[in-house]
Amino acid sequence: MGRRDLLTLFTKIRGFLRKGGKVLVVEPFQEGFKEFEKLNAIYEMSGVKGVGEEKETILSFRDVVYALESTGFSIVKMGKYLFSWKVSEKEFLEYFGLRKLPFKLSEFCFRDKPRKATIIIAYL
Repeated sequence: MGRRDLLTLFTKIRGFLRKGGKVLVVEPFQEGFKEFEKLNAIYEMSGVKGVGEEKETILSFRDVVYALESTGFSIVKMGKYLFSWKVSEKEFLEYFGLRKLPFKLSEFCFRDKPRKATIIIAYL
């Protein structure tokens, strides 16, 4: 999902809301993953799809903010939520069916079990 899709999405949401209506976005954005490109490479190499991920995209924070503001929303609050779960290297390797890592990672996580999410509240 790129900027164009996000613009379409928030334009449709805007059509349903009255003036002053609010939208809540809770998302583990690309920028929230320490090594997003490496994690994506491991998903591609292993062929593993997380639960529901065959139709899911990890969004860019910048693209979501751009789309919200471009469709008339004003952002009133942003915050981060840190999840308490941890993924061990062993669990990570088992999930992807790997014996060893193809390259070093500083943090182990899954796209469907991120370490943190960003919360955005915007209104019309």
